[in-house]
This record gives sequence, C-alpha cells and structure tokens, in this order.
Amino acid sequence: MAGPIALGWAVDTESKNGCIIDIFIDHKIHISIAVGNYIRDDVKEKFSTLLELEDARCGFKIDLSAALSSKGSKVEFRYNKTGLLMDGASSAIVCASIPKRGVIEGAEGYKFYCGEDREVIDQLSGGASIPERDAKIWARRYCLTDAIVRAHGGKFVPVIIPEKIAVAPHLLSHDMHLSDHRPASAVCRATQELCNISVLYPLEALLNWDKLEKIILKLDSHLTWRAHHHIFELIMKQAQMAETLPVVDWVENSYVHDLSAWDGTEETEKEDMPKFVSCAEITLISSRATTYSVFLNPQGTVPLVIICGNSSGSMLATYMQQVAIVTVLIPGKLVDYDLLARYKPNILVYYLAERNLRNPGPDLFEFTSKIDEAAIARAINLRRRLTARNSESTSHAKFLASTDEQSSGLS
Repeated sequence: MAGPIALGWAVDTESKNGCIIDIFIDHKIHISIAVGNYIRDDVKEKFSTLLELEDARCGFKIDLSAALSSKGSKVEFRYNKTGLLMDGASSAIVCASIPKRGVIEGAEGYKFYCGEDREVIDQLSGGASIPERDAKIWARRYCLTDAIVRAHGGKFVPVIIPEKIAVAPHLLSHDMHLSDHRPASAVCRATQELCNISVLYPLEALLNWDKLEKIILKLDSHLTWRAHHHIFELIMKQAQMAETLPVVDWVENSYVHDLSAWDGTEETEKEDMPKFVSCAEITLISSRATTYSVFLNPQGTVPLVIICGNSSGSMLATYMQQVAIVTVLIPGKLVDYDLLARYKPNILVYYLAERNLRNPGPDLFEFTSKIDEAAIARAINLRRRLTARNSESTSHAKFLASTDEQSSGLS
C-alpha cells in the first residue's frame, strides 16, 4: 500500500441524509466526510435488520497520506452530530508511509516492523486487544505443555519476546503508550489465573538497561544478541539452572539487517555478537513433516533442551548450545508433541514474539497417535489440584511422584 487508508463504516439511523464524520489529525480537524462512498456488504449482511439498512453504502475510504507526519500522527474519528469518538477508530497511531513488508521509520533513524496493516502497533496500543477466548487458548496450551514436561521430570519456561516497538515506543510517536490490554499482558494474566504458571515477559528487565543500543538496533526487527543473552540468563534462572551459564566473549560484526534489506536500502549496521564454538548440527524431519535441527555439544552440562518458537528461537539456541549436550530447535508457534514425547527434555522453552499471540491456532491442540488424551487430561487435573492448594507443602518432588503413576500414556 502506498500510504495509510482510513477505512471504516458508520450509520445514522435518525437521518436519511447519511452519517457525517469528522477526521482529526493531531487534535486538529482535517476533513469532514459523508459516509457512503464505499460499499460494505459485510456490514449489511450482519446488521441490516438491526440498523434498518436499505443498501450497503455505509462505508468510507479515504487516503490520509498527504496529511500525516512522517514520524507518526494521532488520528481520531468523531461523529459530526455529537462530537463523540467512534469506537475502535480513535487514538490510532498512523504513520505516513507503510511500505510493502510493513517497515516504518521513527525518530533518530530507527526502523520498525509494524505489520502489513500496522497490526503490531494496534496490538501494543490496545486498538487490537486479544479476545479473552484467545488468551485462554494460550493459557490452556501452556498448562498442558507444563503438565507433560513435568511428568517426564523436566521444566517448562514459556517466554514472550517483547516487540521492538514495545521497547522504544517514543521513537515511533510520543503519543504512543503501551496498553494494559495488549496481547502479552492478557496472556500472562490468563495463564497465571488458570494454572499459576509465570510467563516470562522480560520487557521491564530489558528497559532497566542504561543504553537503548544494547537492546535494539536501528535496522533490525529483532532484539539484539546482547538482549537475547540477557533473556537466556533469565530463562536459566527460572529453570533453576543459572549455575550452568557460560562465559561469553563478544565480537563486533557489521552486516545488512532485515529491515534495511526489506525496504531495499541494504544499509549495514554494527552489532556485538557472541563468539562461540559452533556445535555439530543435524537436520531431521518429524512424523508430522516438521523440519527441525539438533545441535550436539559433548561438553554440555544439561542433557537435553527443546526450543519451540519463531525466528528469534535460533538466537536463543546459539546460547543454549553452550550448556546443553543436545539442543533441539523446532520452528513454529505450535509445539510438536510427537517430538516432545520422543525426546523428554530437561528444559522446554516456548519462545514466541509478542505479535504472534494474536493468532493462537486451534484450541488445546491437535492430538497425535503418540499422546494419550486421557493421560493428558489427568495431568491437567492434577496440575489444577496442586495449584488450588497453594501451599508450600506441595513440593516439586510430590508432584513428580503423583504424575509418575499416571504418565504411562505420555510415552
């Protein structure tokens, strides 16, 4: 898309002349438009009886490119008759250009990935909060995965990687504020309430660093290698294995990062990267046609670690290879339970970018022939009973002793 398009619909049931809305940009009125220049068959189909719609001419579509600041503008849509804000359209942060691949430029030369239709910005600012049902899908997924891993004596660490925009929203627009209803917050709350599992969302820990350039780069959509190293340390601490952390030597490299490649500038930028000895890598295909990688390090101290996640998972795997004899890296945001049952990891890390939470996939999971549903249900019920006790007397050893009696269907 060449520039941002204001797209929506509105109906005034008391006026035969149609609905008029005012568009404000940075708190000043920009234009008043009569709704009806854009056909919305979807609205007519859903609301024709309720709103007494005679036809589908209730939409509006207007190009705002020329009116917006290149550093981001605050756009509001108000009903002309009442001055009230339109639901779902107010306080939107819109950037003057969202090129293909969704790369936008903020202050000081920092570039951000915001999605093809700026959905990442909408998620973080609360304009596209995750439905309660979807938050509970993630909570149940974490609960079930935790029960399966614990049944084999392992530890489960779910991690949500903060978006680059969440780390530095002021570089995109000084009007942008992180909402308490953004997907990461909703999923963390739902998981804590459902099964008392703490999801690691290290935004606050990263923001405590004194230099922003340690966390994000100007030309990359990911957090830095140093930021992922800090997250790796937090993961090992949550898994109660912080004593196995390796010493990291850093080397400065300069290369083309993803955002500069996407927008065609091909600019290079320097970054500190870990200097590690490479481990042997094997690429395998699971019974569900999942391509995954296995890294071998005979000098490791942790027997086996599985990492499930998106592109950032490979950065975490680089650190994990230094402490694990076997590191299994499985791409994607759904756990492959065939592989989980096969490898029985000491640590399972579910490593997802914040923007991936908006589409959780199927509720609970696609069960496979190697996993007994009844055994999983017993594991979940046991987990809930132990959580309900909320007592110090409920030890990890007791939990494992109880689940071992019921785990025969998990292998």
